[in-house]
Amino acid sequence: MKKNDVEKIARVVIEIEESESETRFPFRFRKRLLELIKNKGNYLGGLFLVSSSFIGNVLNFFYNAFLGRILTFEHFALIGLIGGLNSFASIIFGAYTNASNYKSAFLIGKYGDGAGFSFWKYSRRLGIIIAAVFTLIWFIFTPFLTQFFDAETPWLIILFGLVLLVGLAKGADRGLISARLNFWGLAILNLFDPLIRLSATFLLVFLGLKFWTFSAIPIAALGIFIIGWILVTYKKNDKDFVGQEKEINRFPFKFYGVSVLNGISSTAFLSFDILLANHYLGSLEAGKYALFSLVGKMIYFLGGLTTPFIIPLLSRLEGARKSSRKTMIYIMGATTLLALIGFLSFGVFGFYTVPLLYGKKAIVITPYLIGFSFGMMCYTISKVLVNYYLVKKVYAFTFATSLLVVLQFILIFFNHANSASIASVMSIVWTLHLGLSLSFHIYADKIRNLENYILVFFKLRKI
Repeated sequence: MKKNDVEKIARVVIEIEESESETRFPFRFRKRLLELIKNKGNYLGGLFLVSSSFIGNVLNFFYNAFLGRILTFEHFALIGLIGGLNSFASIIFGAYTNASNYKSAFLIGKYGDGAGFSFWKYSRRLGIIIAAVFTLIWFIFTPFLTQFFDAETPWLIILFGLVLLVGLAKGADRGLISARLNFWGLAILNLFDPLIRLSATFLLVFLGLKFWTFSAIPIAALGIFIIGWILVTYKKNDKDFVGQEKEINRFPFKFYGVSVLNGISSTAFLSFDILLANHYLGSLEAGKYALFSLVGKMIYFLGGLTTPFIIPLLSRLEGARKSSRKTMIYIMGATTLLALIGFLSFGVFGFYTVPLLYGKKAIVITPYLIGFSFGMMCYTISKVLVNYYLVKKVYAFTFATSLLVVLQFILIFFNHANSASIASVMSIVWTLHLGLSLSFHIYADKIRNLENYILVFFKLRKI
């Protein structure tokens, strides 16, 4: 295999891991991990991981499409609610995965696999203890949360507590599997998560328990919790590392905090609106908005097919001190084309395609799909610019666009009469996201200089 192909595979593997954990690795750790993957030579496993990510997304589509067709809006609102809660919790879990991955990989490189295994035992135990405390608090507030989110049943809140209970431990498992560069193991996790969810949903529907289909997400979480533990412990030669206990039994909370902050803004634009819809709207309107969100994510997924290549290709050019502007334009053009196809398919022609995918009940949202789909298309395109300047270490783009999350909350607070109202708000926010990104792009040099002056003044960057 050519050296260039090896590096491309390694970069795409890292991009997929960041996508799964919903956070970005810090630059220095990303660079070290890239070199480690290239030197390890596990290319076949890397290719399998890339394939499993694509197959997993296809299975997720079938899961959502199946539920969209068979459930009423009231029941679909429950799916949207638990899905939104799961996305929000993924910020916490994903950051724990990244921190565990970082520390495990560091210890394996310094002391060997036994040190990484010992840290895994510590981080998994720590995760279970922390999660148990938060889950207990979650259970105590079940009546309040049921009312706050206007859920039809408290069992949704109770069952989601199981997701919280195992989430950090799952992160520790995935962190060690990733640190060992066990791409086959990561691929198994990527495949089995949607597969268990889809299988559980089919079984519940077959048994006439459509109302309980929301429980497929906690069932999948428990399944991955068990599979991850098996993948970590199946090796017969795993032994605890003796010595350096002080270094091993210390969790990198600073790294964890940075990872949490990195994951908040992107998740907010795609998940917080669902939680707010469930809070402000009745179950019927919340179900309609969950369907709105599902259509939007289809456009985001289609336009996001270029995502695994954005940072890898641009980072490589930046590292070689070559201009990455031309490559960015090509990627942005491809993203725009794919997002435009999604907009035309599910926005302009949504009156035909959306009811075909999700049943006749979806007709009620079709009059509003053009505006909503246009907004999602804009947001999908703007992410290319945000990532481009993230690679160039101009962080003002990420900071400025993240402030739109506050605007999102304010506008929904004042405009939540029905699902169409919240859909209009999100369309405005997503369109502003592109407008702000383009404005910053036009004045990028001035913004970069201003950012440098500020960082140097506060001694956060050297001259």
